[in-house]
Formats: sequence, structure tokens, C-alpha cells
Amino acid sequence: GTDKYPVLDGTKRVYVTYTSCNEDIVPDYSNTYSSSSKPVHNYVDGKCSVCGNYEPAEEINGVYQITSPNDLCWFAQHINRGYITSNAVLTTDIDFDSNFISIGTNTYPFSGTFDGCGHKITVTQRGSSDVALFGYLGNCTVKNLTVTGTIKTAEKFAAGIAMKNSSNTTATIDKCISDVTIQSTVSG
Repeated sequence: GTDKYPVLDGTKRVYVTYTSCNEDIVPDYSNTYSSSSKPVHNYVDGKCSVCGNYEPAEEINGVYQITSPNDLCWFAQHINRGYITSNAVLTTDIDFDSNFISIGTNTYPFSGTFDGCGHKITVTQRGSSDVALFGYLGNCTVKNLTVTGTIKTAEKFAAGIAMKNSSNTTATIDKCISDVTIQSTVSG
């Protein structure tokens, strides 16, 4: 229809229509009925071939189990969408060398607990700004984790474990090791 604000008087209806399975895409609305439902994710090797989102990590007793690079990417997406108090444990060593997504943003700083359980994450990243396993930290705990690897950048702000702590928050990093080589062409 053409109404700026629909009037629901029994003769008019508004229908929700979905164009993507991506949760970040706001649905469209129409006055015309469509029997189509929201598209479902089609996960191939842990990533949706339709919208690009990662398959959710398994959750046990409120804690996400990080068992693969895709689980780690999903956890980063989850935090970066606003679920900042989510908790996770690393169940195995991970080589995180592609599709690197930092956990936590300026808007959504990580504010949960991440327990590495003595495991190691190896990172390989090239050419990006604001690179670290954890981008922005809020009131959180990161513990029992080793991060190794190489970050090569021509931009500012790179770190092995955590890049920035958000204002007026306290982040605890306990029993963690950063053995990351950072190569930057930025002077200063």
C-alpha cells in the first residue's frame, strides 16, 4: 500500500516479508500476503552460503564451546552484535588464519568470560587496522590463554591478545601469554 502509517481497521493488514536469513537485516513490510517464510541458513563448512553468518557454537550450561575457527568467528559476530556478556571456553588449540574477526567493538565491548583452558590460538592477519583477538574489552575476564602468530599491518592499533579497554571498565587478563609478532609500517 501507500499509507504512511497503516490503519488496521479489519480491512487492511500488514505482512512481514523476509529477504535474507541474516538476523542483522530488518524485514520488509507489505500490504500483500506472501506465503514465503524467512529463509533458513544453509551452513556449508560452518558458514551460511546465503548470508555469510557462521553456524552458532554449541552452548553448554550458558557457556559457548569454541572448538574451531568457525566457532571463534561466530562468537566474535555474536559479541559484536550486542551479546556482550556471553561466555566461552576454548576446548582445543585453534589456527585462526583466515576470516579474522576481533571479539568486541567500541560499541559492543566484550564483557563476559573467555577461558582458554590452557589452549592456544594461532593468528595470522595481514593489512587490517584495529587487529587483536579481542578488539575492545569491557568488564570482562580473559584467562588461561596463549595467543601466537603474526600480524602484519600498515595501519594503527594491533595487539596479540587485547587492543583497547573501554572507558570506565575493568578487564582482567589472567594467566595469558601473547607470543605474537607484530610487523607494522606505521612509525611511532
